[in-house]
Amino acid sequence: MKKLLIVVDYQKDFVNGSLGFKEAEYLDEYLASLIDQYHQNKDDVIFTFDTHQNNYLETQEGKNLPIEHCIKNSDGWKLYGKVNTAKKEHDICIEKTTFGSLELGNYLKDKNYQNVTLVGVVSNICVLSNAVIVKSALPETPIFIDVKGVSSNDLTMQVKAISILENHDVDIVTWLWQFQNEEGKLTIDPHKIPTFFCGKKSMLEFAKGLYYGSYANGLVVGVCNKLYKRDYIKNIPFEGRIYEDDDWMSQVLAKTGKIFCEKKFWYIYVQNNTSLTHQKFQEQNLVMLDIVKRRMCLFKQDSFICRESMKLFLNLYIEFWFRAKESKIQPYHDSQTYIQFMRTLMRGNGLCLKDFIRYSIFYVSPNLYQILIFKMRKRKL
Repeated sequence: MKKLLIVVDYQKDFVNGSLGFKEAEYLDEYLASLIDQYHQNKDDVIFTFDTHQNNYLETQEGKNLPIEHCIKNSDGWKLYGKVNTAKKEHDICIEKTTFGSLELGNYLKDKNYQNVTLVGVVSNICVLSNAVIVKSALPETPIFIDVKGVSSNDLTMQVKAISILENHDVDIVTWLWQFQNEEGKLTIDPHKIPTFFCGKKSMLEFAKGLYYGSYANGLVVGVCNKLYKRDYIKNIPFEGRIYEDDDWMSQVLAKTGKIFCEKKFWYIYVQNNTSLTHQKFQEQNLVMLDIVKRRMCLFKQDSFICRESMKLFLNLYIEFWFRAKESKIQPYHDSQTYIQFMRTLMRGNGLCLKDFIRYSIFYVSPNLYQILIFKMRKRKL
């Protein structure tokens, strides 16, 4: 069985170009020899290319990182140095416009390899993102990141993340995140961020952050703000669909294990207004209701997560019903689960009278619910 080497974004602009750094140049000779070795053994090599168009500065990423780089067919887009010479015509080249490449995952999901090794730049961003995607596409295949073949423009961050994973006997390392708006400004006040998640926690304890507010939710469900032990996420495929981060992280956190949250802002979230979650409401959005039901099953032993998941299901059920109607698509129908959750919450004193009345009115007549809500809002105005 063949082995696979994936060379991530070893392009001129990331080595000695507009976003280059000295440490990246030092990788050239080692990477070239590694590529030659794979070719000699008749193993496979894939090159990923960060790829942008001439209108880069007008894109969402360009507004937040206004440094032109890797413009397709430009000199900076090409492979650097000896690595470029080592590349063969039969090697696979995959162009990507984001950190991780879904095309790479889709290409690999039907392949069989003895193992997969990733090298390239930048270790804590694109290399790590694609390692997660590769593992999701090939859950039974050992995935390695060759530490001699990767580098970062922030070596402290690279070393720190790996050392935490090794020295704290944990399965996942994560860190705090910030939100960057279209003007490139960080909008979250660091002093208002809950830090009780920091340090070593059980997966279950950390998972409760799903319902501790929007910041904690983002910290928990984020996939790319974490470093994982390979064996821990084995057999948990990443399906590449809308809300896949919520579903995938629920499965990961439902396993018995430990997570360490570093009190450092190492992850910047830049909102992409063209992503799936920011498109017009479509039928595929309804899958979130199934994800919430699966989450409840995964954490059925924890009363807090079960209770909050049932509340979330009821609220989303109502919201999605009206959004589906507005978009002229078939609403989600599971009245049996709806009434079951409502009754379970009432029996366990997990539902206030006001919400019980609201949920009951919707169950009897969504149209009546809409009229009453409209009148209540009008009265408040």
